[in-house]
Amino acid sequence: MFFHIAEDPDRAWAQIAPHAMHETNDYAEWAKGMRGSPYSAFETADELRASGMYEVVTPDEAVELIRARGGVSFKPLMGGLDPALGWESLHLFESKVLPRLRAPS
Repeated sequence: MFFHIAEDPDRAWAQIAPHAMHETNDYAEWAKGMRGSPYSAFETADELRASGMYEVVTPDEAVELIRARGGVSFKPLMGGLDPALGWESLHLFESKVLPRLRAPS
């Protein structure tokens, strides 16, 4: 659902967590009673992070996950996230992940 690349995932998660909580809990409220919605409400950011819906990974982890999955989706402006934080993730993808995906494995 949300994929973010950071040199320090714990630090980045602390910045992202309030936005992720807002997004998922608002969508969970909106989707009450709908079948197939991936959203459910969470009490804490730690519970949400453990759910795997919001992944914050290092560049090395990103390479492994993208290769294993065949791709990922970015949402750099999720839930009102500061654009500078979204750009950090995209720049890491461009500089530290994409070149390794283009190279033979």
